[in-house]
Amino acid sequence: MRRTPVDLYRMGNAITSRLENIRERDIDMYEDGGKIWVAANSGGISTFSVRGSGKNWWKLDLDAEIPNELRVVNDYGNHWL
Repeated sequence: MRRTPVDLYRMGNAITSRLENIRERDIDMYEDGGKIWVAANSGGISTFSVRGSGKNWWKLDLDAEIPNELRVVNDYGNHWL
């Protein structure tokens, strides 16, 4: 299992971190064999290594387990995918 290298924060709402809210511009998808796939290294869901202002920030702790099929990438500054 992979692990998160830093604490990661995501702005959500009072009920959920909204990780299921994936916009078409966030990832590249394609169809193969009648199934929808996500193209590797095509983007991802924004998270941050610094908690922003306001409420409803959700935290994924440093060293949290991440499935091997996923990657956590620092693409610039405190922005992570």
